[in-house]
Amino acid sequence: MATKETKSAADTEEEASKYTLPGILKTEFTPQEVSNMTHLFEELDEDGSGAIDVVELGVLFDKLEEEVTQERLREIIAEVDDDDSGELEFPEFMMLMAKFKKGDSKFAKAASLLDDLNSTPAAELERQCRKRGLKISYRFVETHAATSMAMQQEVYNCTVQGEWVERIKGKMVKTNEPRTFQGIAPTTRDAKMAAAQAAMSKLKEAIPGVAFEAGVIPPAWRSWYETNLDTGVDPNELLQTFVVKGFIPAKNLELMQFTSVHVSMQRLIKAEPRARLSENGRYIPPEWLDWAEQQLDKGIHGTTILSILVKLGFRPERNPHLLQLLRASRGGATVDSNRPRVLDFWEALDTVNVEEVGRYLKGGQNPNERRNARIFGFKDTDRRLPGRTPLELVAVQGKSVALAVMLVSAGAVASVVREVFIVQVGWYSLVVLVGGTRWWYSLCNFQYRQHYEHTCSDHFDC
Repeated sequence: MATKETKSAADTEEEASKYTLPGILKTEFTPQEVSNMTHLFEELDEDGSGAIDVVELGVLFDKLEEEVTQERLREIIAEVDDDDSGELEFPEFMMLMAKFKKGDSKFAKAASLLDDLNSTPAAELERQCRKRGLKISYRFVETHAATSMAMQQEVYNCTVQGEWVERIKGKMVKTNEPRTFQGIAPTTRDAKMAAAQAAMSKLKEAIPGVAFEAGVIPPAWRSWYETNLDTGVDPNELLQTFVVKGFIPAKNLELMQFTSVHVSMQRLIKAEPRARLSENGRYIPPEWLDWAEQQLDKGIHGTTILSILVKLGFRPERNPHLLQLLRASRGGATVDSNRPRVLDFWEALDTVNVEEVGRYLKGGQNPNERRNARIFGFKDTDRRLPGRTPLELVAVQGKSVALAVMLVSAGAVASVVREVFIVQVGWYSLVVLVGGTRWWYSLCNFQYRQHYEHTCSDHFDC
């Protein structure tokens, strides 16, 4: 087999145009999967002919540690070889990969190949950047010719465009810019992966939360959070710091409920300074019992309430009855025993809990997320239809001006709301949501006046 010739950037672009995905497969693979398989195809096509023959396909199965005879390899090619050439061009190769992906293969380890492709640095970088709203692009730079001291090397650039958050001289600094990372390796695929790995390493350094799924808070960060809460730091500031560092605490229901209970308990302690635990930590005062019941009715899980009481000195092993009650409670059972209330972002919206909604927005809640609606008539409760956005819910139901403005300030939009007008009327503000043929307005003492105040003449013929 002939050795591949050195490629220029123009040659690489021309070659890439040959890799056309069949229309029938456009919904089968993600762009990253297509990219990974293109590189795999190039690696297997050792002679650069643009097609994979029996010998080259055998290399793929060697990687899978599958023992396949030459005759069986020919049969595999024949299954997808539309032009009867005896080789696999790229579209035919992708048809074979689609069979692997669907599990339509007699080879047990075929699926593991796709798993490996999806666990590459480039695939991981794409997943993390998608979560953070960052855009990625790759570009072949050049080929370094082989010398007597080194083999031929390919050079690839990976550019990540978007907002970078870093700690510089003790301060959090945000910059919106493209950053380019370079990878050098013997093959174009390895060079691309090296560039993606370099970008991923920098992303983890600047934004450690990208290494975790949405809502996951590692123990060290959780400890930092609780320590700062105990010292009186504003929870909204702490939640925003989480977001800045790449975490999404709004997706961690237990953390958000813990925060709500902590804030509520601190207020109770200030309001009822004489209410204290018994000396042996067995009994809690009546005021605290009432508070615990109120938290349960709001939809707080009993174990979360228990954790706060334990921090304050309650000894649950000395009061097994109360311990059992709190552990058994899912929250909100006294309001609706069949469908207990759960205090999350949507429940906060429904109950017009402005403080809680604001906390979720600080914690990275997407203000334009749609609340899934059940499909009427189906017993399967997991089946859902796209529902309304938070702003649409507030506008249609006319629940709260404060909630509407808070959502708008966080970037919320709604198809039923074309414009939001806020007009100063003496000491009050008139808020008007215009949607279709419906106007929804309310008069209130508006606390966000400094951000949204307009004069009457700005929007109306007064």
